[in-house]
Amino acid sequence: MSVAAKRLSSPPLWLCRLFDRIVCGVDGTEGSLVAVRQIARLLPARRILELVAVAEELPAWPSAVAQDERNRRYAEAQNALVQARRIQPRAYGRVCFGDPGPTLATVALEAPATLVAVGAPSSGRLGGHSHDSVGTHLLHTATCSVLIARPCVRPDLFPHSIVVGHDGSSSAAAAAHLADELRHRFGADARLVAATGGAPVARDRLAQEEDLDWCALNPVDALTAASKDADLLIVGNRGLHGVNRLDSVSERVGDLAHCSVLLLREPADGGDDVSDAVPDLEC
Repeated sequence: MSVAAKRLSSPPLWLCRLFDRIVCGVDGTEGSLVAVRQIARLLPARRILELVAVAEELPAWPSAVAQDERNRRYAEAQNALVQARRIQPRAYGRVCFGDPGPTLATVALEAPATLVAVGAPSSGRLGGHSHDSVGTHLLHTATCSVLIARPCVRPDLFPHSIVVGHDGSSSAAAAAHLADELRHRFGADARLVAATGGAPVARDRLAQEEDLDWCALNPVDALTAASKDADLLIVGNRGLHGVNRLDSVSERVGDLAHCSVLLLREPADGGDDVSDAVPDLEC
């Protein structure tokens, strides 16, 4: 099913700049390399990608032992960058010390990034609603959009099949618009899913949508099921995050989905902090 082209007559600036400045966490695992490969596919020419490897802080050990361990962790982080840059050689790279989740959120905020990406754990699950997972932490706290990358059957065709959760809200309309852009750019299939088993949907706004799949399940179950046949699920976020939004549909789907999940989150400044100038030497 295809997504209708006319979604937003004038897409917001932040959505147009979604792939302009991307921060991607890398740790040497296959999951993080999947994230780099998918970002490399999404990254337009001459846009900025920064690969960030985070070496975890040390406990209060004796100084000699601590220095050896710090050097080992730094070397592992550097090796993770080397592996990632084999996929995207022109990306920037840096090593930071700290707690991976909060550190990546801070780097993304200070960049300022338009998107932050990480790979899902090998189990596919992020760790529920605890902050044990880097992906879970970013879904809760990042001030920009978040990509949780999961393996797909044809990495060279990513994104080949896209699903969008639509409830008639402006954030869902932005997700549908992005799906249409990606459909044109990559020749992907895309479909909209409207779930009626949860909070009321704006049926008057959805009435104009073409090829809309109605589902009687709640939104989390409907989108999780739809993700089995896709390699990218796009969901909008109403701009709320933190401890008051731990049970939001978008964040729960980010944890449960079978494919990569792109959570769209409008930055507080509407994207005005992102410079129009992108140097020629960027990716």
